[in-house]
Amino acid sequence: MVQADWRTATQIAGDVEAGRPVRVGLHSAIGHVLAQPVAALADLPAFPCADQSGFAVRGFGPWTVRGNGNPQEGDAAPITAGAAIPEGCDAVLPNSEALLEQGARFTHVSVGDPRTGQPARRAGELPLGYGVRQPQASAAKGDLLIKSGVRVSAGTAALAAAAGADDLTVIPPPTIAPVLRNGGLLSDGPPRRGKDRAVLATLAPAWAMMSGARSLPEVTAPEKPAALADAIDAAGGDIVLVTPSSSAETLDTAMAALKRLGATILISEIVCQPGGRTLYAELTDGRRVLCLPLDPSAAMVALATILTPALHALAGSPHLSRPAKAMLRRGVTGNAADRAIPVIIEKGELADLADPQPWSGPADLGPFSVADGIAFIEQGRGEAHESVSIVPIPGADTR
Repeated sequence: MVQADWRTATQIAGDVEAGRPVRVGLHSAIGHVLAQPVAALADLPAFPCADQSGFAVRGFGPWTVRGNGNPQEGDAAPITAGAAIPEGCDAVLPNSEALLEQGARFTHVSVGDPRTGQPARRAGELPLGYGVRQPQASAAKGDLLIKSGVRVSAGTAALAAAAGADDLTVIPPPTIAPVLRNGGLLSDGPPRRGKDRAVLATLAPAWAMMSGARSLPEVTAPEKPAALADAIDAAGGDIVLVTPSSSAETLDTAMAALKRLGATILISEIVCQPGGRTLYAELTDGRRVLCLPLDPSAAMVALATILTPALHALAGSPHLSRPAKAMLRRGVTGNAADRAIPVIIEKGELADLADPQPWSGPADLGPFSVADGIAFIEQGRGEAHESVSIVPIPGADTR
């Protein structure tokens, strides 16, 4: 037996290399982790341009506003922020400092306050280069703009586009391959004829996708070890996620299938309540396999301590699996062993509070309609206001 407490299980699960980087377009990179930094591909800006929208002016004013792109001495040409300065122009008069006067034939502009109509003391003068952004003002060609390891957001993609990039090198999201073993369980409808719903067939893939993974099509596997081994071997994905059957020997069958495949067992038991037997293994080709126990509450602990850390590591974001800390709002009794309890997190000014939600309801999953995470409470602890470790539930709306 390869036993592990919840911390060790998290460490073992997270000890996996990130996926191989791929080059994708800017939109496709959103949400993924940068595998290579982004540098400016040209001087930014690459030419003298307007710092603000207003009028590009030439010589002394008041200036005559003309719409052509070839201003002469004493002319002003409307210009938008970021546009190239017309040849021969000396400065840019921003709209916020431009006084407009409508003449018989032309509009004239001078320096002043458009809100009050008050002209400046030197209404026809601007310092040379005023309102003009010179080349390299933002960055020089080759300057580092975005470091690797950051998650690509809309702003990241926009900055990369401004730097001249058309695509980014990112770590792709990991994939899971759900292998469903519904023997003795119902795939739909309410429990009947002494059979329960295959709850984990719904829960496990959904948990993985909320952790950032993509799911391959689900496959159903027979109960025989040889057939289950064939299903696991053919499943693909970075992690094969095997749900249980109703048989008391469901994990024995899974163990026999893994032995047929020459898998290395990394974890065979999570020492925690709920917890117990859970199989986590590495296949000879490097893929990982997680075989869940039948008890839904124990399976939730396995998903939180094994699946999510493994997926975060594969996606290049292992830091997302670091447990948070919170104080217990109220005590937890009967803590003769390490315990895992769903909690609601309330943000506080000095410390976050964790309100325990006992396992209850159908399949003991009642708390998960409101819970934000799972608190792990060490043996002999659990008094009110004690600090505990919290593993977030993927997709939970932490208050």
